[in-house]
Amino acid sequence: MPQSHIGLRGYVMKRKQNLTFFLKIGAFITPFFIGVYGLRKLQEGNILDCAYKMVQLYMMEYNVNSEKLNWQVELARWLAPAMTVAVIFTVLFSLVENIRLYLKLRIGNMIAVHGDSANIDLVLKKIGSRAVHSDKKMVFMAKNHLLMFEDDFDMYHFIDDQGTKLLHNEDKQITICSEKLSRGNYENSQLIICNIVENCARCYWNKYPLKNAKEKILIIGFENYGQSILTQGILQNVVDVASNVEYHVVGDYKKYLSEHYKIHKALHVNIINSDGEKTEYKPYEEVCRNHDEIYFYDLKWYEVVQRVERFDRIILVEDIDAENLDLLNELKTYFINEQCYIKFSDKKIVEALWNLEKDGIIPFGVDDELYDPEIILQEKLFEDARKIHGIYYAFYSCSGKNAKGESCNNKKNGKICDVKKCYNCPAMHKDWRKQNSFIRYSNVAQADHIPEKLRLLFGQIPDRGKEGIGEEAVEIFRKLPEKRKWELCEIEHIRWCRYHFMNNWDYAPERNNSQRRHNLLVPFDKLDKKNQEKDMDAYLVLEEIMK
Repeated sequence: MPQSHIGLRGYVMKRKQNLTFFLKIGAFITPFFIGVYGLRKLQEGNILDCAYKMVQLYMMEYNVNSEKLNWQVELARWLAPAMTVAVIFTVLFSLVENIRLYLKLRIGNMIAVHGDSANIDLVLKKIGSRAVHSDKKMVFMAKNHLLMFEDDFDMYHFIDDQGTKLLHNEDKQITICSEKLSRGNYENSQLIICNIVENCARCYWNKYPLKNAKEKILIIGFENYGQSILTQGILQNVVDVASNVEYHVVGDYKKYLSEHYKIHKALHVNIINSDGEKTEYKPYEEVCRNHDEIYFYDLKWYEVVQRVERFDRIILVEDIDAENLDLLNELKTYFINEQCYIKFSDKKIVEALWNLEKDGIIPFGVDDELYDPEIILQEKLFEDARKIHGIYYAFYSCSGKNAKGESCNNKKNGKICDVKKCYNCPAMHKDWRKQNSFIRYSNVAQADHIPEKLRLLFGQIPDRGKEGIGEEAVEIFRKLPEKRKWELCEIEHIRWCRYHFMNNWDYAPERNNSQRRHNLLVPFDKLDKKNQEKDMDAYLVLEEIMK
């Protein structure tokens, strides 16, 4: 690979590895030259004879005449055998390590980490004993692989070079960790795109959810991180059938609106030009009773703050951390606001500059959180997504036959006897793998909303690790008044509609996936009873998902 395409950290690591190798070779052969020089001074034969005697010394077969010694020969007499012993121990240690690694890869649920990312050491430390980072071919035996490269171009080369060892084996799961590579529409179900930007937004809204359904939020910075904060907020912050959350966005929004050109079907969209004039796009009542709004500004952030005067929270989310620090300094100097969230990779730097609690400053998107294994590998999130798919597959798609076409004895009279058995069925996993990216991530979006469902049921997010919490959630739902039950079902329908509209689907009397048309993209009260009850399933399946 050309050096111009090697990441800086990878280049430094390569230089260190080469330096270490040459230092070891130098240490091994130094006694040889010292000894040859000493023997020549003692006139122990020609240079070839002296060299041969030194080789014998390495093999511990040459007995030097102790009466005829100089300091060079004496030094070589000790160092040469020591080098031989060191090599033997190194080989033995390497052999033991390879055997240990082989057993771990074959038996344990190991994660092979590849790449040269600056945060790879942090990830390896957090994953702990499950992680292995090595250039040995043996690591490709691992079932799970995490790719972390400083440059996405290097990652593409790696996938191209190692594709036969990774992508051509359905048993392997490959997670690609990148700040630039978006989830896209990749159809290879082996690939999980771990987009750091998307994870940052997901972590933000999970940790700092809406305090009420009428919050007024200002987002300053609308590149990768700002766009993801808005998108994840739109999909996740669905908590009331008549909410009135306002998202105010400062930054270049034109590309975003072009990519999400059906967004006005789900939210009331306003564009404020540089003269302060407003253009409205308001056909969302055709779809739901939700009254959330987005304001996109052609104004500077300080003009928006002056214009609106007060926000419930301000989110500083420029892609470059230093720009967020400058924004925060200006905000705190000239304006008053209770809550200000700043995207910054190192919390300690922000703490050194401000009194966070006193000034109402909350850093988020710090490396220590974003590169946590649970966030990077997304094992829990995708497990929940597959469970959601498995449950719907069991009830609506399963033919009662396993992957071999034989009866699985788990579906009788159209009913499922054991959902857990269906989730572990190879036929279900085969069905999951054949689904396109949109369908798989539709389940991910539903899994993303689980914390909000739990908050709606419990009043706060309970400990998900508590035994029986899923059964308790379903029991609370069943005991709710009928009106409240249907309100929660409508919230789920709004969330489902938003996911489709954000991916530019629209209503049509007949469903057409290739044209992104769906007959159920209508107000909740226009659905028939059967489809309304499907939205109820999103709460009733919590028991199975949270087991």
